Amino acid sequence: MFKDYLKNKYREILPVLADKAVEIAESMSADGDTKKQFAVNFILKLLPASSAVKVVLGYLLNEIISDAVEFALRRLKKTENVQYT
Repeated sequence: MFKDYLKNKYREILPVLADKAVEIAESMSADGDTKKQFAVNFILKLLPASSAVKVVLGYLLNEIISDAVEFALRRLKKTENVQYT
């Protein structure tokens, strides 16, 4: 139940953080897995919670954060494709 509450609460702010994380990660010269891990860590760093809670949130919300990063990356790529056509 608490896990569900956290998922719903952070689901609201994750897209905003994921967009910024992906934007920064894509400017890096690294492979895709490294960029994704950077984006996930970036989001965890910016979540409004104490350091101890962030460790727990990282565990509980890892799948949701990864999905938010993937979704933000797809949006970014789609936007880039529209701009260049």
